[in-house]
Amino acid sequence: MVKLPDDRAKVIAAYLGKNFPERADRPKTVVVPGDLKINIREWVAPTLGSRPHDPQAAPDGTIYWAGMWGNVIGHVDPKTNAIKDIRFRRRAPVRTA
Repeated sequence: MVKLPDDRAKVIAAYLGKNFPERADRPKTVVVPGDLKINIREWVAPTLGSRPHDPQAAPDGTIYWAGMWGNVIGHVDPKTNAIKDIRFRRRAPVRTA
């Protein structure tokens, strides 16, 4: 995290509150007091340079992502570490906006 000057923090907080309001269909954000231990795991995408983004957790605990520059959908099973790319037959255009 970055400590912002108070005047900038207020501007950014107002922007985020206006443009990303709380949603009734999502759990409320909570602050966890004290220290918190977390574990972050990373995997190497099978198609190097595919620029994986937008990970989505599936109901079974596996994770899918879009490999924007590799024309693939990636899939990993964190329980087994099995990882694969699902390739598209033809290249789709890349949207930039």
